[in-house]
Amino acid sequence: MKINTRLPLAALEAFEAVGTRLSFRQAASDLGVSQSALSRHVDNLEARFQVQLFMRQGRGVALTPAGERLLLSLSDALGQIRSALRALDAERKHQVVVSLLPSFALNWLIPRWDQLQRALPNLDISLRPELRVCDLKKGEADLALRYSAGPSPGLATTSILSEEIAPVCSPSLDIGALEGVEKYRAGKLLDVANRIEWDSMLKNLKVPHRDTQKNRVVLHDYNLVLGAALEGRGIAIGRRSMIESHLRSGQLIKLTRSWYRSPYSYYAVTLPNRKCERDIRMFIEWLVSQGSGRSNEAL
Repeated sequence: MKINTRLPLAALEAFEAVGTRLSFRQAASDLGVSQSALSRHVDNLEARFQVQLFMRQGRGVALTPAGERLLLSLSDALGQIRSALRALDAERKHQVVVSLLPSFALNWLIPRWDQLQRALPNLDISLRPELRVCDLKKGEADLALRYSAGPSPGLATTSILSEEIAPVCSPSLDIGALEGVEKYRAGKLLDVANRIEWDSMLKNLKVPHRDTQKNRVVLHDYNLVLGAALEGRGIAIGRRSMIESHLRSGQLIKLTRSWYRSPYSYYAVTLPNRKCERDIRMFIEWLVSQGSGRSNEAL
């Protein structure tokens, strides 16, 4: 009897998507196909090998033990295939797709774009600004620049910039009559969703969190926080790497004499098997050189 050794790649990709999401609907959306087509692929895979891979549970699914074993091996194998294909594509296009926060793109990287072009003229950088954390293992980007408390588990992580923070506001904001910490109790505190920076700053200023809970305004994106501060809408955490030009121009003023170490830093992360790829390595080295060369003049 002749054994069919051809790989059912479409069915395996469909299975991996459903196994990762544990949802036919979400997996179909990821792959851009209909749920019925996805279901047929999985059914054909189960029929071919006469094994049940999923247990249907209401609107969702759960992996059987056989499905768990297959997914574990398959994710690694497909990851290697995708990495090899990306490497071939990179050789042709010399392009690096970079996922990063919109605020970091606009306020730090774009002002240095001419320097990047002069340093790496043959490198095609494609920026993907987004607030979500992209999945590098699924090939959503080649590299991600993240503002976080530390290295990302399972990824090759390079520190590119330590951040310093201080409370800032527009000179037009009417808080001149308030002394010391009272301004933070009375004024609106412009915040991003994670609240970590303001929590750290209030601790440095010895302001109890309970005194400011009612006047925090959560804007999620740091670009919105910065824009609101420039418009005189409240007090923001000023990230030094992003606001130095606004301080020099007088559009923002710093409310403390000192800068404080942010609980977060900027990191470049990529898959471990890609960290030595020429274009990725060269871009990371350039980022590190820019981060270490930041001006230290007092502001």
